[in-house]
Amino acid sequence: MQEPKQWNALGTNIAELKAKVKNSRTELRQLRQRLKELEASRDLWKRKYKTLQSSELRSVKQNSGRITKAQGYQYSVQTIQMSVYLYLVLGCGYRGIVKILLYIQLEFGVLGVLPSKSIIAVWVQKLGYYKYTHPVCELGKSYGLIIDECMVIGQQRLVLILGVAAQKEQPTALNYEQVSVLSIAVRSSWKAEDIRAEIEKVTEKMGSKPVYIISDGNSNLRKGIGDSGCIRIADVSHQIALIVEKHYRNHGKFISWQQAIAQAKFQGIMREVAYLLPPKQRVIARFMNLEPSIVWSKKIITCFETFSAKEQDFFRPIKQHQGLIEELQAVFQMSQQVIDLLKIKGLSY
Repeated sequence: MQEPKQWNALGTNIAELKAKVKNSRTELRQLRQRLKELEASRDLWKRKYKTLQSSELRSVKQNSGRITKAQGYQYSVQTIQMSVYLYLVLGCGYRGIVKILLYIQLEFGVLGVLPSKSIIAVWVQKLGYYKYTHPVCELGKSYGLIIDECMVIGQQRLVLILGVAAQKEQPTALNYEQVSVLSIAVRSSWKAEDIRAEIEKVTEKMGSKPVYIISDGNSNLRKGIGDSGCIRIADVSHQIALIVEKHYRNHGKFISWQQAIAQAKFQGIMREVAYLLPPKQRVIARFMNLEPSIVWSKKIITCFETFSAKEQDFFRPIKQHQGLIEELQAVFQMSQQVIDLLKIKGLSY
């Protein structure tokens, strides 16, 4: 009795295997058909690509006679002009310019060899150097100067002198388009006589003395401007920051608040509260950059009740200065309103 059962089971297994083989053959035929379709599609796109490529090459060859190469470059004058224009006027980044030029070349084939982002950066720098060494100043005889020791490069200090029309011409704050670079000088240190000498060079270049000179409170700048016989006008941002500093510099609550921020910055590193740490504070001219710390402190106080118990314990010293923070916020809002009024409307408003 067992033998017929075994034969029946074996027959069932064979039937199942035959069904699987049949299904596999059907699936294999479908896959082969799909493969043929993909190969046909690939061949079609290959032909389209070759046709497009040959048409682009013909277009480049046809237009190559109209491309004027810049002297000493393999690039066309049109490519150089367009690259610099896209950066200076339209504000495109160097990588973006490369993509734009590539699209124009593929579409119209009129640019010839295309530059890299590094080459475009060199062109922009060369244009800046040419503009500096060949100034076309439209300021006239009534002009003012803006002087600042604005950058430290290694052991060298850079002093920048900008020229601006003495009278306010636009109903907006001063922008880069309204100033001219008149001097860029670098020294290991700047003394008052060095500042005076640079002012004299600019005066000689312009043909007349400036109506006034704007600078911060740097002692060498102030003395150099005074020795040159020119009128100095204090920079409004620095001057208001000095007024605020004079009031709060030795203020006990302010010192305590600054210490609480520094402590939070130091102790919160690599801890679970690290995502809430305060912004970095400037060492020099700190009172010109207090607003980020005030905004951060205000946010900590606003969100204090939503913090965990550990976070509340950690930031409690900040919350204890809530009154001072609100006072500072009001002071800086008022200061900014005064600065905006003077910068936009002008001193004669």
